[in-house]
Amino acid sequence: MENILTGLKNIQVYLDDIIISGKSVDDCKNKVWLVLGRLQEYRVKINFDKCQFFRSSVIFLGHKIDKHGVHPTDDKMDTILNAPQPKDTSQLKSFLGLINYYRGYIPMSSTILSSLYNLTKKNVKWVWSDECESAFKKASILKESQLLVTYNPDLPLILTCDSSSYGVGAVLSHIIDKEEKPIMFASSTLSAAEKNYSQIDREALAIIFGIKKFHKYLFGRKFILVSDHLPLKSLFNQNKNIPVHASSRLQRWAIILSGYDYEFQYRKGSNINNADALSRLPIEGNIDEELGSIMLVEQLPLTFHEIANGTSEDAVLKLVCEQVKSGWVNCKTDKNELEPYFRRRQELSIEKECLIIGNRVVVPNILRQQVLNILHKNHPGIVRSKMLARSYVWWPNIDNCIEKYIKCCSQCQFNQNDKCKNDKIFVPWPKSEKPWQRIHIDFLDVNKIKLLILVDSGSKWIECWALNNTTATMVIRVLSRCFCTFGSPEILVCDNGPPFGSKELKTYCNNNSIKLLHSPPYNPESNGLAERGVQTIKKLLIKSLCNEREITRIQTKIDDVLLSYRNTPSADTGCCPAEIMLNFNPKTQLTVLKPKIGGDIDLEYAIGKSAKFEVDENVLVKNSQAKGQNWLPGKIMKVLSGCRYLVTVNGGVKMVHVNKLKCSMLSEEIHQGE
Repeated sequence: MENILTGLKNIQVYLDDIIISGKSVDDCKNKVWLVLGRLQEYRVKINFDKCQFFRSSVIFLGHKIDKHGVHPTDDKMDTILNAPQPKDTSQLKSFLGLINYYRGYIPMSSTILSSLYNLTKKNVKWVWSDECESAFKKASILKESQLLVTYNPDLPLILTCDSSSYGVGAVLSHIIDKEEKPIMFASSTLSAAEKNYSQIDREALAIIFGIKKFHKYLFGRKFILVSDHLPLKSLFNQNKNIPVHASSRLQRWAIILSGYDYEFQYRKGSNINNADALSRLPIEGNIDEELGSIMLVEQLPLTFHEIANGTSEDAVLKLVCEQVKSGWVNCKTDKNELEPYFRRRQELSIEKECLIIGNRVVVPNILRQQVLNILHKNHPGIVRSKMLARSYVWWPNIDNCIEKYIKCCSQCQFNQNDKCKNDKIFVPWPKSEKPWQRIHIDFLDVNKIKLLILVDSGSKWIECWALNNTTATMVIRVLSRCFCTFGSPEILVCDNGPPFGSKELKTYCNNNSIKLLHSPPYNPESNGLAERGVQTIKKLLIKSLCNEREITRIQTKIDDVLLSYRNTPSADTGCCPAEIMLNFNPKTQLTVLKPKIGGDIDLEYAIGKSAKFEVDENVLVKNSQAKGQNWLPGKIMKVLSGCRYLVTVNGGVKMVHVNKLKCSMLSEEIHQGE
C-alpha cells in the first residue's frame, strides 16, 4: 500500500490503514480523489462501510488525532483504569504493555511502578504485595497525560535531556507561539553499570539516549539541544573539536553528536521540569549497551580486577569516586589529597569499579610500585617510560615517580652511555611514505652472541634474531622468514660486512625485486637507523641479560624486550611501532590494567540467542555415537559458562556445549532411569 500511494502529500499509510489530512474540506476532497484514483489504477478495492470522510477527529492506531494534537483514546483509557488485578506474570505483562503503549504521553510516571516491573523479571517469585497493589492503583496517572502536538518540519525543534541517579529522560518539543509544546516523552532506567557512571557521564548518556530515541526527527535538520549540566556545553560544542582530554566514552559520544546539526543550550534544572521528572520517574527499559569486552587468556601479575580492589581500599580514591558520582557536591577542595583530582574532575569517570581519567586508569597507592616495575621491566629510558605510562596509567606526580624510579635503577646507571657531542656531518634518509618501505639491517655482539637487527624506517618496528653464525645463507634464511610475514621491502640498507656484500644476498634481493643499498666503508652513520636500532636493543639487552650466554635464553629475552619496545610510543612517530605495523595494539601486561568500556556484549548476545539451562534441569543430550538414539536423557549438574555445561548422562558426567542440548518434556521417571 505504501508503494501504491508513494508521492501523495499528507497521506499516511500503515499496512492497510490510510489517513488523509487537509487544511479545508475542499483540500481533503481533492486528496481523496487522488487516493481513489491511485487505488483504482492498481485495482485495489476498499470497504466503504469502514471508511470515514471529512471528520474533525479520527482514531488511528489507538490514538485520537484532531486539530489540537494527539490524545490517548477513551476506550483504551477505560480499559487501563478498569483493569482487574493481575493474577500471574502473564496478565501483569499484558497490563504493563498497555501502559507502555501510552508512555509517550506521560511526563511523570511514578517510580512506584518499579515494583510491578520487578515481578516480571526472571527467577522472581510471584508475590502481590501492598506495594504492588498501590502501584497498580496508580494507573490513574494516565488521566493527567499531556496533549501532544503533531510533528511539523517547519517549526523549531527542541530536545531537552536530563538524568538522575537511576534514570534518564528526554522531551522532544516544538516552539509554538513562544511556548514549548511536547511532541513526545521518553525515559529509561539505568543498568547496574550505568548507575556507577559519574554525573557528567550520566548527563551525557541522557543526551545520547534522546538523540537515538528521536533520531528520525532530528537527523538532517537544525535543533536546539538543552541540558542542565554546564560542563557538557564545552565538551559537546559544535564549534570545537572532539575533546582530547575527556574520557574515551565522552569522546565516542562527541563523535556521535558530530553527525547532528544542533545548538547546545544550558538551562538550570528548575527550568527543565519535564525531562527532569522523566529521569527521576523512568519507564522500565534498557539503553543500548556499547560493544566492548574483556577476555583474560592467561593469569597476569596485575589486572584491572586488582586495580578495582585497590581502589575500594584506598581512602583517597574511595572519596574521589564518591565525589565523581555525586558531581563534586559539597566537596572541600582545600584538602591537599583531592586537589589533583578536582582540577581534572571533568575527565574523571568510573568503569568496572576503576577510576578512569581520560583514557587512563588511576592506580591506587598500594599498587603504584608494582606498576612502576611493569613500566620499567625491560629498562626503557625516562622519556619512553613516560610515553608508555601516558597510554595506560595515571596518579598524581606520576612523572616525578618515574624519573626517581629510573634514576635509582642500578642496571640503568651502570650501563648508561656517555653523552658527548658529535660534530660529524651526515645527510638524513628521506622519510618513508609507508611502513616496510625501507628497512635497515646490521649485526650486534652481546656476550659473544651474534644478533641480527632489522629496523623499519617507517614504523620503527624492530626485529632481532640470535644467530649461530653470520653466513650469507643464514642471513637470507632469517630475512625470508621475516618477509613471508610482512612481504618484501622496496629498499634494504646494510653496511659492507662479509654477508651483506655477498653474491648470494645480491641474487636474493634481485629475485625479490628489493633494491640493495650499502653504506660507505668506515662510515656507520650512513646506516644510522640500523645503528640506532642496534644501540636501542643493545642498551635494553645489556641491562637485562647480564652474563647470560645461552642462545636459547638470549632469544627468549630478546622476544620479551621486543614486545615491550614495539608497544611503547616512539618519539619520532608518536605511536607504538606495533600500532603502525599491525593497525592494533597487542595485549600486554599494561593493557589489562585498564577496563574496557561496556560488558561482554557479544557473549551475552550469543547466550541470549541460545537456550539457557539451570542446575538439576532435565535435558536431552545429542548422542555423538554412530549407534543408538539421536538424543539421550540427562540432567544439568553444573553451569561452567554461558555455553558449556556438566551433564550427567548414561551414568557418567560429561561436558556438553549448549548446541548439543535441548529442553526435555519427558517424565522424571525416564530421566531417573537413564
